[in-house]
Amino acid sequence: LEFLNRARVLRPDNTDTLIALGVTSSELGKFDEAATWLRKALSQNENDAETRTELALVLLKKKDYAGALSEG
Repeated sequence: LEFLNRARVLRPDNTDTLIALGVTSSELGKFDEAATWLRKALSQNENDAETRTELALVLLKKKDYAGALSEG
């Protein structure tokens, strides 16, 4: 996570870094943080199905079922 945060500082709008931060945060159980990163990535590319799916999975883990359905 530390290296991803460094990459984000160097290139704050890099979509791949934002997605990696979201996925890694989710794996660490930081679901709110994960959702934030994934939403930021989606703001740059709304049609990215993989990122939208990752966000839906995070929302499921947060028990936000309505949010997950709207993303999936």
